[in-house]
Amino acid sequence: EGKYTDWRRVCKSGAAPVPTKRIGINADYLAGAGKACAALGASKYNGVRITLHGESESILCKPDSLPVGITEAAVVVMPMRL
Repeated sequence: EGKYTDWRRVCKSGAAPVPTKRIGINADYLAGAGKACAALGASKYNGVRITLHGESESILCKPDSLPVGITEAAVVVMPMRL
């Protein structure tokens, strides 16, 4: 298994969401995050919780539910300038 950056250090996982009027997101990255969350999730609806912390901060995507045995899963997407 590879080494991955600790996502908690990359994004503000414990901070409260910040109201964000506009944010740029690469559509391919967002689609990939959705597919990853769907693969990890236990719900048949493939819901994704997206948390924003400002227009220049990382975007946290989490499946709406997880299967038994998985306690935490997240996908981090970096914003882009529009």
